[in-house]
Amino acid sequence: MKKIHFAKYILLLTFVVSTLTGLETYSSIPFLLDASSKNRGPVSMETSYLLVEFEKVPSQHQINEILALPSVAGVKRFDSYTSEYFSKLYEVQLVDSSRSQSVEALLLKSPLNLKVTRPSFATLSTLFPSSETKEISNDTYVNYQWSLKNKGYIVEQELTDLKKIKTYSLPGADIGWSSAYVQDVLKNKLKKDVIVAVLDSGIDHSHPDINANIYRNLKECDDGEISLDPKDRDGNGLEGDCMGWDFTGTNPKQAHRPLDKIGHGTHVAGIISAINDNREGISGLSNHLKILPIKVTFEGDGPTNRKGTTLAIVDRMAKGILYAIKMKAQVVNFSLGWPKAADQTIVREAIKEALKNNITIVAAAGNNNHNAPIFPCSYEGVLCVGSVDVDGKVSDFSNFGPQVDVLAPGDHILSLIPKAVDSDYWNIESGYDRKSGTSQAAPYISAMAGILKGLEPSLTYQQVYARFMQSAQGSRKLINYTNKSSLAAIPSLEALVKKPLSQEFILPSFKDLYYLPVNAKTLKTSLEIPFTNYGSRSTGKVLVSLKTNNKNVKIEPRSITLDPLIPYKTKNINITLTAKNEYVDSHLELEMKVLSSGKSETYRKTLELLSDIDRDSRVISLPITQLTKDPRWDLSTLPAHLSSSPYPEYYFKKVEKGTLSLRIYRKDGKQIKELPELKFENHVNLLSLERLDLNGDGSDDYYIRTVEVENDEKRIHHFFLNAQLQPLYGEGLSDWILDFDSVILNPGDYRWITLSSELFGHIRVPLFQADGLIPEWDRNPDEFDFEPNYQLNRTYYFEPFRGTDGKIHLRTRNFDNQVLRDKIEKSLGLSYLDNLRFSHLMPQSKNRYDRNEVEVLIEYGSKVPYSYSIIKLRTLDEVHKKSTKNSHNFKIDIQPLENKMAQLGELRLKPSINLNQNTFDIASGVLFPFIESHQTAHLFWGRNEQIDFHSSFTTNSIDNHVQQVLQGYEVLGHRVTYLLTKDLLYVLDDYKGSQKASSTPLVRSTFLRGHLFQESLFPISYKQNRQLWPAIYMDATRLTGSKISIWTYDGSEAKTPLRFNVTVPESCDPLNPVVWEGSHAFVLLCTNKDSKVMKVLPLVD
Repeated sequence: MKKIHFAKYILLLTFVVSTLTGLETYSSIPFLLDASSKNRGPVSMETSYLLVEFEKVPSQHQINEILALPSVAGVKRFDSYTSEYFSKLYEVQLVDSSRSQSVEALLLKSPLNLKVTRPSFATLSTLFPSSETKEISNDTYVNYQWSLKNKGYIVEQELTDLKKIKTYSLPGADIGWSSAYVQDVLKNKLKKDVIVAVLDSGIDHSHPDINANIYRNLKECDDGEISLDPKDRDGNGLEGDCMGWDFTGTNPKQAHRPLDKIGHGTHVAGIISAINDNREGISGLSNHLKILPIKVTFEGDGPTNRKGTTLAIVDRMAKGILYAIKMKAQVVNFSLGWPKAADQTIVREAIKEALKNNITIVAAAGNNNHNAPIFPCSYEGVLCVGSVDVDGKVSDFSNFGPQVDVLAPGDHILSLIPKAVDSDYWNIESGYDRKSGTSQAAPYISAMAGILKGLEPSLTYQQVYARFMQSAQGSRKLINYTNKSSLAAIPSLEALVKKPLSQEFILPSFKDLYYLPVNAKTLKTSLEIPFTNYGSRSTGKVLVSLKTNNKNVKIEPRSITLDPLIPYKTKNINITLTAKNEYVDSHLELEMKVLSSGKSETYRKTLELLSDIDRDSRVISLPITQLTKDPRWDLSTLPAHLSSSPYPEYYFKKVEKGTLSLRIYRKDGKQIKELPELKFENHVNLLSLERLDLNGDGSDDYYIRTVEVENDEKRIHHFFLNAQLQPLYGEGLSDWILDFDSVILNPGDYRWITLSSELFGHIRVPLFQADGLIPEWDRNPDEFDFEPNYQLNRTYYFEPFRGTDGKIHLRTRNFDNQVLRDKIEKSLGLSYLDNLRFSHLMPQSKNRYDRNEVEVLIEYGSKVPYSYSIIKLRTLDEVHKKSTKNSHNFKIDIQPLENKMAQLGELRLKPSINLNQNTFDIASGVLFPFIESHQTAHLFWGRNEQIDFHSSFTTNSIDNHVQQVLQGYEVLGHRVTYLLTKDLLYVLDDYKGSQKASSTPLVRSTFLRGHLFQESLFPISYKQNRQLWPAIYMDATRLTGSKISIWTYDGSEAKTPLRFNVTVPESCDPLNPVVWEGSHAFVLLCTNKDSKVMKVLPLVD
């Protein structure tokens, strides 16, 4: 291919990745959000109450002891439900939510030996109708309900204006509602009403297609409707709960009206029990299914919402479940879920109580296409539901794995929404819409469970579970699992309600089985798998054969024989796994073949081995000499990519009574030392803090930006301090003030250039791009030479000057002004017809920073495709005076990129990281990624001043579209690219003319409204055999509550080494991965009673 010349430039790891949207933000200051105690797992915020568990049911004297504590407003039972756990659980209400942490500390020190929990605010096409369904209902839109009878339907997906994909019905891939046997049962044999509790966003109780099928608690109603003057007539403590209850706490006076303002809860309820044969709308499964709406989510839900006395999400769930028990619900539907990090005892205990009362719990599997645990789906005893499409394929969004018990239709499901909510995919009539998700699949199973319970009320939840598992066996041959490991299938309603045949039916359970801690000395771990006979007769002997797909992990024993199991009895098998060494890949798939009475079944389960960082002898422990005793004390990593120090630094900031306080922490021998406190009066925010050598003396300095508020006016201060935290340029010269002007600042997005100034001599100042006007100082003085001045993306720098108040102020200067543009146009031979645009400031490396160099990518030409060049700027020893208005004191070198890069479309760039010199530093390389048609990524690589290599990669599915190119590396002839798609993280290795691709699943949860749980991903490096190799740091504490790891590539294999797939101890919180003595390292901030310790694990084999 034609070679393209370009100037050498730099990449510094400077972006923050959103794995949900695929967006990235570049910054010259690497800013990663430390997963410290205020960020780890479920978001714990200042709250108006705390949950306290006593050792035993408390006496009034003990309650009075808590009432006597400062800032405590009241103490009350969490709920009136009586059990061993809930009888000891109390809410401690606070006078001021800002005091929640200090009250928590006092409670923990109390001699009452209390367990205190801070509430978790974690953060929760076209369908063508068929005439085949009309025969079973007179409802208007029943011919759009393919889930009831899947025959004759077509789903058309439009990829482009010219390209469409059609999907056709797979007869039999439905719940079997239309069979003559089922219809006879529903109309002639099902006589008993069954209460199905829907824990969701409430319900539109006025919707004519479901109003009659909402459960009425008649004692609380007025003539069957919600009372205008609610009273607690049934003595359950809730006033006027005629049609359910709102536990969100958003409007306590209206809690007896659990109104749905979102549409989710009404949609779920409509699937279960929209009124049949009323000549309007859709058909629910039976009019004998009565919906108990329990509102636990609301339209403003999210990690930042703290409206009124809103209860934490898991507390709402627990209260909702207990309410369902009290109201005698037979089925509870959860079309929502949460990851392990947000899972708490309070919900587990509530679900245990529901199961004790033989309530069937049905939960959606989740919509993020992975097999990691999601709750309550992964609780033992819960029916977990995945989704299938109209063609019988497991939906591309559906979570999967052996914890998913059954499947149900979940794609293009038509149901009800509140009349006041706009439809997204339905324009025929208000009050209806099509939605897709496992949220839509779960209510089909809830409805089927309700029908079964109505026919056989005495069934236990285990028997209901068994009937579902048996009734799904017939559809397994229909399902297209698309490589999703699962044996779940669609239960047949006819098979479900028929008396089962006398048979044995043995099933293993993999619920909540995923992470396995490994003993650091023996490298062994054990797991226990329960087997239950859900049949009606005893089994014979059961032979279990075991193996894994990881050749470096040994499994013992390889076969086990179980003695006969009588019906509904469980026996456990115990397995030991042994890793060959601590660098084996920690991921494995367990394959288990079960042979019973001549029938064989194979199960597969993905597992992860975890190491214990506390038992790693190579961990460096550094005590922190902390002088500050603030209860909010926490550390954040101090950005320092332009620093020469081999060690990171940290800081703690707080704003109190209009004063910003800042403390910096630095390695000092074998400890982390707290430096003297910095205080900034009338300063209300810290914008940025960076460590770099500003004056060229070889020692790091500090650049601090704050916001000052004085007389209701805001100003931005730029402070410059030396290593001893003293004014770098002397008193009165180290605080530069910027008044708000036409430039919209983008904090942290600076490059640095050196000016020669009358006031300071040679001084480094920030250079940046922002949307703004041409400053007055840089406007063309020639009144006859028109220069338009309107809001554009421009390149600016700050110039310090002494103001009339004697203080140092900053003047915003236009860098790409007309004088500079004239020079560039002349050098390139451009005419007045050619456009010229400063496209990107190139990331600035330590080497270029030390040489006072900045590079800018420019775009120019009269038509598309444009040409590109890189301008290299180096400071000259000229004095910048007023008389040099509209001039620059920079030497300008221009390196044109000869190819117009028409094939790239809109130009994007990714400087690549060169690891050849065994340093995580800049390279002479560049990567231009171009994403084509969402599924293909083109990669144009530059090296030795030429773009000399092009490769491309296409994903395996149109549904798994490319989101972004995450990072490129060059190492020992390998060009390694980390690439992010909707569902997977890929590593591509282009080496000696061939490309190798490996992938690992992305784990995220978006199931709770307004709540996103996901792994944080950051490109770093890993040293193996004294050579640095590419790696991605993966912080999963928001999902698991306790795991960090790396996914590395060593030129031959992509893996997560066991030693670096670690459990974060309960007493620790992960900080950013940092460079420590030349290689990256994990860093944990740990608390041991009243002391703080920093634990560092270098990523070196």
